[in-house]
Amino acid sequence: MNETYTAWIRGRLPKYERPQVEYIDHLNPSVVIDQSRLGGNARSTVGTISDIYAALRLLFSRIGTPSIGPASYFSFNNPNGMCKTCAGIGKVLDLNIHAVIHEEHTYEEGIFQLPAFGSGNYYWKIYRRPDLFDVNKNGVTFPKRSRISFFTEAV
Repeated sequence: MNETYTAWIRGRLPKYERPQVEYIDHLNPSVVIDQSRLGGNARSTVGTISDIYAALRLLFSRIGTPSIGPASYFSFNNPNGMCKTCAGIGKVLDLNIHAVIHEEHTYEEGIFQLPAFGSGNYYWKIYRRPDLFDVNKNGVTFPKRSRISFFTEAV
């Protein structure tokens, strides 16, 4: 309840130690929700903001199947507990290169399907380098090694 009530209200509530119990039944926690924006970072969740996350980690580490013991393994800030795919952020940014690049077109025809790289636009002019590659050759005809460097490396 550290962040559930305002500091003024928390200062007037009675102070009790954390109970030494193994099981609590039919007790609903009180939570005050307002419209203000939550602080924190990309890894902040309702559990971390409301301080219930530590208790849930401990609970799952003790009674979860398989039991792993260390509660920190249920933390997305711990390398042992964070998702290997998203590194604990909860989102995966993945680029579908085939949706952005149409290899059957030439650079002159608009091989990149991005508004800033449209034929004649600023970035199209900046990256148009006939001295480095044939701008009239479609992407499919580039050797595989050249295609990989052309599509993935900055000039």
